[in-house]
Amino acid sequence: ERVVELLEFRGVRIIGVMDGYDSQAEGRELARGMRGLINAQFLRDLSKKTHRGQAGQFSRGRHVGGVQYGYRSEPAPDGPGRVLVIDPEQAAVVLRIYEDFAAGASTRAIAHALNAAGVPAPRGGTWAVSCIQGSAARGLGLLHAVVYRGRQVWNRRRWVKDPDTGRRTYVERPQSEWQVREAPELRIVSEELWERVLRRMAKIGRAHV
Repeated sequence: ERVVELLEFRGVRIIGVMDGYDSQAEGRELARGMRGLINAQFLRDLSKKTHRGQAGQFSRGRHVGGVQYGYRSEPAPDGPGRVLVIDPEQAAVVLRIYEDFAAGASTRAIAHALNAAGVPAPRGGTWAVSCIQGSAARGLGLLHAVVYRGRQVWNRRRWVKDPDTGRRTYVERPQSEWQVREAPELRIVSEELWERVLRRMAKIGRAHV
């Protein structure tokens, strides 16, 4: 829409091969507005269909969404779709973080030790406290990733575009809309270690989910 307006302002004639739009025809503003509404509805319908497809994939044990540190995505061995599998090298780092935190190390000290050892961070570069500590309420950070205990959660949040900035951000969905499934094959952290981390979280005053 914006691009069309800029081109028309500069005197560029636009002819739509598929919809017959002509920027020099009478009533072009109405035609452009109607086309915009139709396109917007098409995108909303496509988004809903994609979401339904992802929900079905998740319920069948397939991987949808991003890849959590400690895993990699591979083609499913028993049909279409992809599945998560444990990445041994990254899983060892996850286990180290949990063990060090449970033993009393601060997240800042853990990040410093990982950087000193030259361990690559999830997104490259250096480790940050926020990557490890994150937010319990939002399920962010390695110490709050329930997939490490063998549980997958999908549909927890959705992406939306900020009308002011045009940037995409996410908002939390109601917990009733989350999809959860047990995935013991993805467990990296033992239940005993998970509980030790949880107790330390409670001891130092940070809620853990």
